[in-house]
Amino acid sequence: GALLHEATRVCALGLHSRFCKVMEYLPDEAQFILRAGVGWRPGVVGRARIGADLDSPTGYAFQTGEPVISNHLEGETRFRTPTLLRDHGIRRAINVPVQGEASRYGILEVDSPTEGRFTTADLAFLQGFANLLGVAIERHHVEEALRASEARLRAAVAHQEVLTREISHRVKNSLAMVAGLLSMQRRESSDPALAKALDDAEARVTTIAQVHDRLWRADEVHSVQLAA
Repeated sequence: GALLHEATRVCALGLHSRFCKVMEYLPDEAQFILRAGVGWRPGVVGRARIGADLDSPTGYAFQTGEPVISNHLEGETRFRTPTLLRDHGIRRAINVPVQGEASRYGILEVDSPTEGRFTTADLAFLQGFANLLGVAIERHHVEEALRASEARLRAAVAHQEVLTREISHRVKNSLAMVAGLLSMQRRESSDPALAKALDDAEARVTTIAQVHDRLWRADEVHSVQLAA
């Protein structure tokens, strides 16, 4: 938002015009949306759409990757003049593609309602700026993707921690229940040999519970001390 708006402001100043816009291509709609701009009437930025076919200067520049200069839109025979430009009294326009390393983002366009000519020097300025803008947009998309990946990873780790705590709690309760049952059977047994076996079994279960508890509480475990 802020980056694109500042880009249109600087380009309008650089080419001595009131109007500039960044058109983002929408693949699902096969058209452009006016994503950022200066000079346009309220409600245009973020809403206005322009066709992406070869009959429009914007569409031609995007599809071919070639810049387009139209210094006399009222007499232009190569392309139709978009309604948006006619409604704002635009008489000449210059379009350059905004190209990232992986894909083409859209079009950077400067428009003017006054007589005059956009020159090859204007084209060089605008194309150079569009190239920088393409790199910045690509970097922004990469950073957004990384942030989204990090957020998903954090969510997955948090979910795993919840599951681990739940499993640990269940294991601890199960071991305590087993130890309690063994202890109860030992107390009720009148056979010394059986009582001794039950006592040994309870001790082993208690040891397992201690190991589990220490493993769960420690961030990094190389050895576990079972008795003081």
